[in-house]
Amino acid sequence: MELHLLKDILPHCNINELTHIENSTKESHAEGTDDSWKRFYEQQFGVESANTVINRMKQKKVVSKWRLLYEAKQKEREEAKNRMAKKLEQSYAESQASESSYTFIFCAC
Repeated sequence: MELHLLKDILPHCNINELTHIENSTKESHAEGTDDSWKRFYEQQFGVESANTVINRMKQKKVVSKWRLLYEAKQKEREEAKNRMAKKLEQSYAESQASESSYTFIFCAC
C-alpha cells in the first residue's frame, strides 16, 4: 500500500482496522502508523501518560513503536485488573468465612 494513501486513510481507522492494516501488509508501515498508535495511546491512557512515556524515552535515549507501547500498557492494565479481582474475591471469601464462624445462641426466654 502506498504510504501517501495510508496517511489519508489512517486518521479514519479504529484500532481494529489499524491492527488489520498492519497485520495484512507485508511491508512495515510503522512510520505511517506510529502517529495513529500514539493517538490511540493518548485516547485510551491519557495525554499525561503519553507525555510520561515520551519523557522516559528521551531520558533513556531510546525510541519505541507506539503499537508496542500501547500493547504493553494494555497488558499491564489487564494484569492489574486481574490482581484486583483476585484480591476482591479473596477478601469476599475471608469475610464469608468469618461470618460463618459466628455462633448464635438463641434464648427462649
